Order: sequence, then C-alpha cells, then structure tokens
Amino acid sequence: MPNRREQAAAHLESGNRALAANDFEQARRSLEAAAALEPARAEARCQLGRTQLGLGDRELAEQSARMAIEADPSHAASAHFLGTLLCERERYAEALPWLQTAAMLAPNNAQAQRDLGVVRLFLGDFAAGRAALTRTLELDPLAKDILPTLVRMTRMDSGAADAEWLFALTREMVAKRDALPMDAQIRVLFALGKALEDRGDFGAAFEAYASANAMHRAAITYDVAADEARLAAGGVSV
Repeated sequence: MPNRREQAAAHLESGNRALAANDFEQARRSLEAAAALEPARAEARCQLGRTQLGLGDRELAEQSARMAIEADPSHAASAHFLGTLLCERERYAEALPWLQTAAMLAPNNAQAQRDLGVVRLFLGDFAAGRAALTRTLELDPLAKDILPTLVRMTRMDSGAADAEWLFALTREMVAKRDALPMDAQIRVLFALGKALEDRGDFGAAFEAYASANAMHRAAITYDVAADEARLAAGGVSV
C-alpha cells in the first residue's frame, strides 16, 4: 500500500495534469488532497494556488503561495508566483523582494529574470531593470517584448558594448525570423526598425517598420458578421 508521501505525489501528478488541461475543479481536488497528505510540500501548495487563481480566487491563491514559501523558502516557483500575484494587484513594491528571491534562486529562468526586470523598470530602477532584462535575453532572445523594449531604451548608434550586442542579436533574430512565430517576427522587425533609425539608415528602418506593421495588420482577425450581430442586438463593439 502506498505511503503518505507516495499518495501525495500521485495526487500532485494528477493535479498538475488537470491544471495543464485547465480543469481547475479537478486540479483543486487533487492538489488539496496532496497538500493535506504532505503539508510541507511547497510544490503542492504553489500549484494549488495556481488552481485557485484559475478559479478566480486571488485571496486564496495568495494564501497558498505564502504557505508554500513558509513550507520551503528555497522554492523559487512559489516566490515567483507570489510576486506575480502581487503585481496583478498593482502591489509592485511588495512584489519586488519576492521576484528578487525567485531570480536569485533560479538565475537561469528567463521568466523570473524578465518579471524582475519589468518591475524594476516600473519602480524606476532603470539600471537594475536593464541588467535583469539583458540577462533575460541572454537566456531567451525571444522573451516576450524584451528585445524591442531594450532597443527602445538604448541609443543604438552610441557604439557602446550593450548597443552593439543588442544590434547583433536583433540582426541574428531577423535572419531566422521565418522560423519564428508571427508575434515574435513582428517584435523583431520593430526592434530592427528602431535600431536602424538610430543608426541613420532611414530607408532600411522604414522597410522594417512597414513589414512589421503589415504583419501586425494581417495578424488581426476582424469578424464583420460577429460585429453586425452585436450591433443588431444593441451591443457595442470594442
């Protein structure tokens, strides 16, 4: 017969599968069982928090995240989860130390570095924010919005090492853009446009911007029939 630890692991595995499938009720039942069997297991508490968030209960999700950290202060995912929960509620200063902890515990996790960098920028610490976002790109050059963000923050004609590194990375991503998802291609082309504009290559910059805008327009789906139905029913299209 399985012992408590084995039973908890089985419930945790079942809960993770249900959570991945967005079956939040099943995930909640499984993860509550896992946490009851092994209260000190941070992963079960953290995943239960994600499930509670999926069910729309942010208060319970925050409680679970804090319980996970209390159970294991070295559990990076729990610190990151709590930090992102606080950010969602615009409690950025309170989120910062948790995101710092997550980035310290998981220095090779691009998402942890990205979220730390974004919050640092939001709080006005631009040097530290830039450092975290640079580390993000080192780990994942396609991290959402980060390449164009850093390019916008940088004088790309300065000749500085960070500007030259960003320009080389941008050109590298452009060279392989046909293999990238559409949204990544658009971000890369906008970054290239700004970099070329800074460097005085206005014709090439215009072409990059034009390509990015054309791809952006093509990616927008507009359902005329659905809008007409909403208007006929007295609704408003936004």
